[in-house]
Formats: sequence, C-alpha cells, structure tokens
Amino acid sequence: MLPLFDPPCEVSVAAPFWEGIAAGELRLPRCSRCQRWQWYPDDAGPDCEGATYEWVSVGGGGTVHTMVRVNRSFLPGVRAAPYVVGLVELDDAPGVRLVSFLADDADIGIGDRVVAEFRDIDGRRRPLFVPAPAA
Repeated sequence: MLPLFDPPCEVSVAAPFWEGIAAGELRLPRCSRCQRWQWYPDDAGPDCEGATYEWVSVGGGGTVHTMVRVNRSFLPGVRAAPYVVGLVELDDAPGVRLVSFLADDADIGIGDRVVAEFRDIDGRRRPLFVPAPAA
C-alpha cells in the first residue's frame, strides 16, 4: 500500500503535470526555444528570453538512478509504510530524474529498467514505476 500525499494542486505551475497523471500520461515542461527539459517547473519560466514552457507528453520508460525503502512513516497522518521511492531517469526527457513510487512487491534495483503505470489509489490517480517488460 502506498502512502497518500495529496498532489500540490495549489501550485499552479505544476497543474499540467497532475492533469497529465489524471489522464494516464507523463507531461513535462520543455523550453519553447532551446527545447531543454525543465524539472521541476518554476514560476520564472525557462532561461531563454521570450520562451515559455511547452508541456509535452513523454513515454514512461526509464532507469532507476537511486531508491530507498521507507520502513517507518515519519510524517503525522501518513500511513502505509513500508513503501519504495525511487529517482527515475526518464528516457524521453534527457536530464530529468523524476521522484516517484516504485512497486514495492517487485524485484527492482538501481540500474533496472522501469515503466510508469497509473493506478487509482483511494480515489486518486498516481504514477507508479514497475519493472519494464523484457525486451
């Protein structure tokens, strides 16, 4: 069971990300001029003059860069330890490492290939990375 953290809906700069999750896809911001990915988005926008963020759907494949198993809840009101959190380098967005839950019932390690699934958990859709199918 995954812990439930509410998406930061009050952070409007991240709203397109959570709208993508609700639609079953990963959407990330990219600079409209230099095409560099920007994660996490910020209010200042891209560094290129006159540029804006373009929210682009990317594939859910990636590689586990690092991970940790949380065995004890450390925030009041957060339930469901143990769970696994990983930093996933995304294939389709060079330079982006996304923090997300990893399937805790799977044999996943650092350097392993994973793919995002979108699961409804207690009424909210959330990304969860699972082992990628063997090629």
